[in-house]
Amino acid sequence: MKSFGELYIDNRRLIIIYITIALALSMLLFCTSVNMAYTGSDVIMREGTVGNFGVALQMSGQNLLGMSISPSYVVGLSSLLSILKEHNIWSDTLPNMTFGLFDYTWARFLALIWVLFSVGSSIIGAKIEEINTKYVGPIMLMALEVASVLNVGTGADVNAAVISGGISHAEAAPIMGMLPAGGMAVIGGALAAGLEFTKMLIMLAAYLFMRYLAYAVSLFSTLVTGMNSIISGGIKAARGVVLTIIIMLTDKHPGILAFMIIVMLVVSVVVFDWAFRIVRYFKAIYVRPFFRAIFAGNRPVPLIKKGLPERIAASEQFSNTVMVVPAFSLMKAIGSVRVKKWDKWWLVADDSGTWLYKKSLLKKEESKIELTTLGSGQNIGSYGNIPENAACVRQAGLLRRAYIELFVMFDNVGKPSAANKKMSMAISREYVQVLSNIAATTGIVDYRLVEQTKRDERRRERESARQDTIQRVKSTFVKKN
Repeated sequence: MKSFGELYIDNRRLIIIYITIALALSMLLFCTSVNMAYTGSDVIMREGTVGNFGVALQMSGQNLLGMSISPSYVVGLSSLLSILKEHNIWSDTLPNMTFGLFDYTWARFLALIWVLFSVGSSIIGAKIEEINTKYVGPIMLMALEVASVLNVGTGADVNAAVISGGISHAEAAPIMGMLPAGGMAVIGGALAAGLEFTKMLIMLAAYLFMRYLAYAVSLFSTLVTGMNSIISGGIKAARGVVLTIIIMLTDKHPGILAFMIIVMLVVSVVVFDWAFRIVRYFKAIYVRPFFRAIFAGNRPVPLIKKGLPERIAASEQFSNTVMVVPAFSLMKAIGSVRVKKWDKWWLVADDSGTWLYKKSLLKKEESKIELTTLGSGQNIGSYGNIPENAACVRQAGLLRRAYIELFVMFDNVGKPSAANKKMSMAISREYVQVLSNIAATTGIVDYRLVEQTKRDERRRERESARQDTIQRVKSTFVKKN
């Protein structure tokens, strides 16, 4: 439930916009059906390619399943199907997923560019997936839904049969002497518009859950493969082939489609908390810093950003707050406190100390864990002076540059290996430029100084050993002569 609340807070405006768009499209269908009924055209008011509600529902299900797996995939597949049908290649056996939207050359070209970006580098592909999830998927889902009803496309007639019940002006006789033919169309159009609005909301909700599951699985495979673009692209290609086979099967066997959607929806609801956490973690740690480095350059990131960090800083929990930075748990425990992996916390520093803080959305008690530090303005000169349970920061991850790690060790003299950590949190590398400031402000040990001290000591030891060897060689040479 907490993940649902956080998702709504993060996307509140966008959700309201999509509900408004769904309502507007439903009203458009209503106005279209009424307008056609009053024209008295028996040619337009006929049963078209959609045919009946059951077929339209099947097409909606195919779009929902495809969009949930990957909107880029649906865009690419729809363009391919449009090209094959245009050249009469398997035109009788291919599913109808285009509805004319990809009958245009420019639309196919844009689809190709979008698909290529999606299977590009891991970070760019993840950003495209984010855009797909938040914008392309919902918009395409509603657009294809309207197109499946109206059958809008190059050379296609407008099909109002689904939205008006297939009642033409000539067939719509007065009901019990009270309603004119146009009145019948108004009632039918209003009922159908309400049905379409409800259907779109249900599809959007189902899409949200299923899409987050597919998105999280894609990002998880990227993490497991070590951000390898070739392997990640191969997995996406294999996913597309499997999904194409499934959609081909469901076109002839609708029961398979319904079964897959129900199973995927149930699984996605059950694991939504995990999916939401990994998506939020990957975007914050890998995607956002990459694009900030491109567009923001060397501009330092503030220690208290606008929005929720400002509200946390101003809350009664803290006084004179100087830092509110997001941190994500890389382990299932913070000391003795059990937590969820990849969950989002806040590293907060105020007059009373340095804390890991998690705000509750359900009016439960907030989680607040105090960190042991050296004190504001203090740091270390050698690794032997690290206090017990002291919090440390360093650069870690892929090539020691992926993110900033906030950790606490069992043995401060030993190496910060996974087995020697009580706690490990990831902070975006956006804060690397101000990491020294964070250490100075909070008293958290800047472990980069410890690592530098160790490197200097090893260098001195090697130099000392080299000098000893030179002296021994010289002594041996002198004795022989």
